[in-house]
Amino acid sequence: MSMQWQRDEWDEWDGKRSAQLGEAKRRRTDASEERARAGARRSPGGDERESLGPSARKHGLAVRAFFAVALGESLRESAAACAHELAACPGGDGVRWVAPASYHLTLRFLGNVATSEIGALAERAQDALAGCAPFVLSLGAPLAFPTPRHPKVIALAAQPEDMLAELAARLERVAIECGIAPDEKAFRAHLTIGRVRARRFPALTAAAPAATQLVREVVLFRSDLGHDGARYSPLATLALGAGTAADSAHSPH
Repeated sequence: MSMQWQRDEWDEWDGKRSAQLGEAKRRRTDASEERARAGARRSPGGDERESLGPSARKHGLAVRAFFAVALGESLRESAAACAHELAACPGGDGVRWVAPASYHLTLRFLGNVATSEIGALAERAQDALAGCAPFVLSLGAPLAFPTPRHPKVIALAAQPEDMLAELAARLERVAIECGIAPDEKAFRAHLTIGRVRARRFPALTAAAPAATQLVREVVLFRSDLGHDGARYSPLATLALGAGTAADSAHSPH
């Protein structure tokens, strides 16, 4: 058997093998895309909602979304000053402090939502919030959340609790109407400023932020996870006391 013949045989086999591997990869890609499309086509209720996972997000068929109150510059800077003071205290290095640009007050985390359902979700939410009047938001002293003995985050209490709880309750009903599973956790209005990553954290002696903010809207955000943390982008702005949803976010006052 000549060396040339062996090389020819190898080249022929290698070419066939490469073609087979390429076809197998194409089929896997097609199958992945079809599963993502199927997940987006399914009803968002029940176990089928689990199909709206990373694959669907990767192909632009779903997004991680949540409703929240965005902070304006004055209140954001006031909250950041409180966090900066705590970070400088003993134990402050045991907390991963949230970047002020990412501050928001979550009203309802939705999880993965099909992009095709975002418009209807925003319209339902706008209708639900039409009867809520604007209000003045203030932040309280820092606290360990959910409990002082086993804290997961450092947060600032948010007031007025009754108004924020009303917004959350209305958005909870909207979520359920859209087929999203009920939130099993009771709503507690708070602004997360840090996440406890060790057993130590600073004494929470900082004063409450002095600034306040007039809240005129709720924002439907998308959350994109990355190596440097989550990035938040507005999908729709929902005016309080109005009847239509805006297509873009407005700066809070």
